[in-house]
Amino acid sequence: MALGDRRGITPFPPRAIRAPEQPLAGGGGGPNDPDRAARLRRLEDAFLRIWPLMRSLDDRMRKVETEVAETKGRVMHLPSTRAMVTTMIGGQIALAAALTGILRTAGIH
Repeated sequence: MALGDRRGITPFPPRAIRAPEQPLAGGGGGPNDPDRAARLRRLEDAFLRIWPLMRSLDDRMRKVETEVAETKGRVMHLPSTRAMVTTMIGGQIALAAALTGILRTAGIH
């Protein structure tokens, strides 16, 4: 098969589409699990530990957002490549004209 030729390739293996033949090994007892309160308490504790980290991440993301906006503003004011190339060519033509004038004035042909 040539590189980039995707004929005959399915996005998912056929087994991934069908239901598993054996039930998956779960860790809970379903909706009537007596351990549900303990699991919920552990989940709440984990959330309370993660929450300050998420707040600090949010603050850092705001700073990054501000810095990106400032950088975007600075980049918007940079000259385009066309303007820079035109300026360089114009400078070279002016330098060539000045040198030609100096050499003709000096009597060097």
